[in-house]
Amino acid sequence: METISRLIAAFLLNACWQIALIAAAAYLGGWLLRKITARQRHVLWIVALALCFLIPALSSLWFSREANSGQGSLVNGATANRHSIDQPRTGSSDAPRPPETAMQSPRPTEPKTTPLIRINRILANSLAALYFAFLCWRGGRLFRAWRRTRTIATSSYPIDRSELTQSIIRKCQAAIKGTRAGFLCSRSVPVPVTIGALKPLVILPEQLLREADANLLTSAIGHELAHVARRDYMLNLIFEVIYLPISFHPAAALVRRRINQTRELGCDELVTERLLDAEVYARSLVRLASSAIPVSRDTAAITVGIDDADILEERVMRMLNRRTLNVRGKKSLLLAAALFLAIPCAAAPFAIGVAIKSQNVDAGGYKDAGPRNREKADGTEVEFVMPALSEGRKAGIVIAWLKKPGQSIERGDALVKIETGKGVVAVEANATGVVERLIAPPGQQAPEGAVLAIIRAKEQQEPKEPQEAGARKAERRRVEVELEAQRRTERQAQEETMAARLAGVQGTKRKEERTQEERGVAEKRELRWRVVEGSKGRVFLVEDEQEPELRARRHAEREEMAKEQSELAKQAKIAMNQAIQIATNLYPGTVVESRLVKERSQACYLLSILSENGTETTTTRVLMSAIDGTVINTFKDDR
Repeated sequence: METISRLIAAFLLNACWQIALIAAAAYLGGWLLRKITARQRHVLWIVALALCFLIPALSSLWFSREANSGQGSLVNGATANRHSIDQPRTGSSDAPRPPETAMQSPRPTEPKTTPLIRINRILANSLAALYFAFLCWRGGRLFRAWRRTRTIATSSYPIDRSELTQSIIRKCQAAIKGTRAGFLCSRSVPVPVTIGALKPLVILPEQLLREADANLLTSAIGHELAHVARRDYMLNLIFEVIYLPISFHPAAALVRRRINQTRELGCDELVTERLLDAEVYARSLVRLASSAIPVSRDTAAITVGIDDADILEERVMRMLNRRTLNVRGKKSLLLAAALFLAIPCAAAPFAIGVAIKSQNVDAGGYKDAGPRNREKADGTEVEFVMPALSEGRKAGIVIAWLKKPGQSIERGDALVKIETGKGVVAVEANATGVVERLIAPPGQQAPEGAVLAIIRAKEQQEPKEPQEAGARKAERRRVEVELEAQRRTERQAQEETMAARLAGVQGTKRKEERTQEERGVAEKRELRWRVVEGSKGRVFLVEDEQEPELRARRHAEREEMAKEQSELAKQAKIAMNQAIQIATNLYPGTVVESRLVKERSQACYLLSILSENGTETTTTRVLMSAIDGTVINTFKDDR
């Protein structure tokens, strides 16, 4: 479904500008060929209609083939049905962090040979559904026109072949050779029409036979036999089928209209060259047009008749003022018209491609690796995926590739450097073979488990002796057990250190709270009031704080606190907003408290971050060094 939606979207997008360009080129070519025969201009417009359908269709198919076979797409590059295993993390965890510019380097997402427009999957499916509904509606109208045409043929009856009618039919068949058609009469058609591809039928209106005008009847029968000789009914059906998928475009409707007009002008030229004088035929056309109403649009889409083009004035003027050119002039004009039509063909490589945003792709543009240990049928390709990261981190950054596509690599060799949150880590290859393709470019962020590269694995030879294979397996198992034990010990030590730091921070907090309470109590005790008698016998209250000794002591305390804060601010190497940014990156939420404190004889930031997960609210307190931004301790308070 996604492929069909992408093809339809690309077809409609390219058709909007390519059909307009083709119609403009055909119009210029038709203007150059205005002095030559209408039959040659008819061929020009037929070619234009074919190009209106073929160029957008081939452009969309070409882009789809390029998108499916190209290696620039990260989504298509990370295909399934390959073998995936986890890679161990090696290297130093205290390596320097990558520069910020590396994180902003662009990544190739699509083939660079075609301009690309990304659309949402829902929009693409809706567009495909609307286009399919439009095709059903247009196809229904075409089928209804065919049914009405068959109804006209069924309701018709053989004409009364009088001596005059038979002589006119023989005369017309002799003048326009190669025409074998049946003649019927009908009350439901106002003008002569021709139907039938294999067994053509000429249906004449009943009123025309009653008039018994030889010139009028000769003009009508001769024109319809010209349609039969040119196979216009069958060609018109083909043109309608080609026009159906592009009928939404106004320029395509213009091309179709010009085909109908040049078809009628070509039949007029054939009749005036072989059967009737131009003036007599022109008068007959005027009489036929004035004595009948036009055929309905639905029926006219299938039938071909003398009154289809609706350009009576142009037809009469061309018959009466015919111009001729020499052979060299005709060839020059035809060559110029062909060059005009070649312009849209040359612009076809500039088609615009459409890509559908996959719902299985994350913000970084990577498809999840899915279930691990999946092997391809031939077992020759191995996926290299993003390894497991540190706790609380869901994505890593590709710093640099240590191998290039086409280079050989052994299992355990360093393949890529990755930023995992604790530093730059060199990750080892998980297979022996040749690096086939690098999917993630340097500087790109990828989630855990995303496919980073494809390795073309070499066939491993089985060991000659089973004892040697068993010894290697046992040694590998022993190393894995030791590594797992070492990881468990390190994890336990980290947990104990964090618990000790958390207890220290909580003790410091309780000590500060106790000091503040004692200070408040002392202030309340020192605050007393004195009653002073005024000069006129009135009394008023005076705060004890107005006394010089108490005011001096409190001023000294405030200066000491300000001095301590100033010293802490001088020791701080990072600003408060930077500390808040670092803390919120590690623990997303809202900072409700931030202050500068002294902990372990150094300046530290104490931050309180409030985060909500559904109905649960968590307060995370982060004690961070104000010198290098290192998180010293964290503790959470769940509510």
